[in-house]
Amino acid sequence: MPPRAPFDTWRLALAGTGCGVCVDGRHVVAATAAGRAFEVTPVVEGSPALTAAAVATGAEVVVARLDGPVPGTVRPAPLARWDRRRLRVRVPDAHGSYTRGTVIPDDLGRPRLDLDTPPPQGLAGAGVATADPAGHVIGVVVTPGGFPGMVPIEAVAAIWRPLAALLSHDPRPVRADAHALSMMPSFAAVPAMAEPAARERIVAALRTDISRSADRNPQANFDILGILRACLRFPGGLAELVEVIRLFEQGSSEMAALDRLMADIPPGTVR
Repeated sequence: MPPRAPFDTWRLALAGTGCGVCVDGRHVVAATAAGRAFEVTPVVEGSPALTAAAVATGAEVVVARLDGPVPGTVRPAPLARWDRRRLRVRVPDAHGSYTRGTVIPDDLGRPRLDLDTPPPQGLAGAGVATADPAGHVIGVVVTPGGFPGMVPIEAVAAIWRPLAALLSHDPRPVRADAHALSMMPSFAAVPAMAEPAARERIVAALRTDISRSADRNPQANFDILGILRACLRFPGGLAELVEVIRLFEQGSSEMAALDRLMADIPPGTVR
């Protein structure tokens, strides 16, 4: 059964092996090898197959135009630039599942994709989405030599200029305040977030952009709400907060509850 996640709405399967990312109503981005046939099938049972022709091709990725509009069940991916920092990500494959991992900049600032488990077949061309509920796509999986890597979405925009207009530096969720408010009790139940000194250490471990933008408050619940709102302003911010909390709460029942909360957030809740 496919996971309940935002990327299910933009994932496409390509003929043969591989995936694609719907970036608007008529175009798909995929890995060059995976997209050689340019036959695209939405990962929704009963949806019609479409053919597509390349409009731009780079060394590792291709942008193809579909011969018809995508079905109503498919939505364009929310796109964001990768800002050359470590990020937890989720990568959907062509078979209704996904793999977790981490994007890590190497010494030259290039992305390295480290997956938590061996990559399944058909991962080429899949979108690399931030692990938070917003699921912004920051890149596309390529598999040179059989090893998964990532081409940042801004690099794709360099070969197909219209894509640049769809990118966001700061994709603020439209309903971030409401979503932060609904999640606040679950985060407040975690001892490390409830205890002021530990909460300060958690905030200090977040990237500077988040920690500086948080609206802090001496009252614990309002402080946690401000921290959540700040995290939701940045791609991967919420997932980053959860991973920092994990350093304090590894193995605790409260951490397990927080992981369930993250997994159960329905598609489109945060955009």
